[in-house]
Amino acid sequence: MNMKQEKQNTVIPSHLLVLTNLDLIEMAVVGDKVQSLPQTIEQKHLLHIGYEALCKAAEGYKAAAGVAFEVYAYARIENAMVAALKQCHMASA
Repeated sequence: MNMKQEKQNTVIPSHLLVLTNLDLIEMAVVGDKVQSLPQTIEQKHLLHIGYEALCKAAEGYKAAAGVAFEVYAYARIENAMVAALKQCHMASA
């Protein structure tokens, strides 16, 4: 087995993935995709949504798929925040 295969077969506990990637949540809050939408949700609520998405990403992550966890998790976090902002905006319209 080569180094790349070993790395893909290494299973990292989900709680470690969450703890080492908390910064992705704040990055998504200030990211272009989230900031381009009307801010109808308080920032602390967005952070909570991001944390939930990060936890779900850590639980569902499969290293063998060949995508870095950071890329996978950031997309999940950002999509959750965008969906929440759109849903809240549509409800208030």
